[in-house]
Amino acid sequence: MKAKISEAEELQLPIFYLDDNKNIVKNLYHIVDNYTGEYKYEIGDEIRFTKDSLGNNIIPSRIGNALAIKYKNQTFYVPLGIAYSEKKEVLKKISLLNIKKIGREKALLNLMESMYKYDDADCMLRIAVLIYKNMGQDRRKSKSGKELKKYIDSYALNAISWGTVKNDAKSLKDLLDVCTLDEEMLRWAINTYEDTASPEVKAYLLDAMGKAKRDKNAFDI
Repeated sequence: MKAKISEAEELQLPIFYLDDNKNIVKNLYHIVDNYTGEYKYEIGDEIRFTKDSLGNNIIPSRIGNALAIKYKNQTFYVPLGIAYSEKKEVLKKISLLNIKKIGREKALLNLMESMYKYDDADCMLRIAVLIYKNMGQDRRKSKSGKELKKYIDSYALNAISWGTVKNDAKSLKDLLDVCTLDEEMLRWAINTYEDTASPEVKAYLLDAMGKAKRDKNAFDI
């Protein structure tokens, strides 16, 4: 039987493994300190990262701007291109994490689920979407989950416009699976990019518009 490939593996992200022991803060600090930075090159308007802050090569991933950290049954996503001032802030928060066994996992979740806030280069909200997709229902109902959902919905229309222009069908579908937009907004996107969007992108937008219409009708009833 073929093993199921994780999302991080499918995206070809650099993956690091975090053991649940007394060195967890030191090891997480090391990963973020050494493997995030501002080494980058640009493809058109999009920024891709190919080296870490030590100058080591990072294998280009499908989204090119994140690394994955495996902890227990969780996968965390960290943007590679954290600005210097924000990186200092993140490292300080890591150093202050509760390392006691009781409460350790919750403290770690709260921090790592906020990492999307430090990604200024992700026009498609890929990291935010990955984090949200990785949340269980209980985490989605938590303060962190509600804040993340609000963030995704707030910027979703801009991200949809970007994904439609770039014909990034996979990232667009992932975004549409988790964001909440009304029928009119989606219709605007379809009409605006009708002549340039690929058939696959159009299909995803039409599916999302149909779902939004059904949800509205169900709510009205």
